Order: sequence, then C-alpha cells, then structure tokens
Amino acid sequence: LVIANNGPHIPPDILDKVLEPFFTTKPVGDGTGLGLSVSATILKEHDGNLE
Repeated sequence: LVIANNGPHIPPDILDKVLEPFFTTKPVGDGTGLGLSVSATILKEHDGNLE
C-alpha cells in the first residue's frame, strides 16, 4: 500500500525533527506534535515505513 502526500513539502531545515514526538510548527495550543510520530510508529509495527 502506498499513500502519497501531494501537499506542500516539508522545509529541509525541519525535516530531521518532524518524527520527534511533540514537534510542531503550529502555535502553542494549536497542535500536539504527535501526528507523524504516531504514524511512523504504527507503520514500523507493521513492517512499513514513512518516507
């Protein structure tokens, strides 16, 4: 199964941080910073990956 994101690209200066739990670019109170971290963990548990 392949799912592609055709939205805006992640800026290179934050690319290495986006899978860290609680990392967000949103203002305080507008995001938890868990979306990509949780997604990556779920995929890993099912022998998948997030690129």
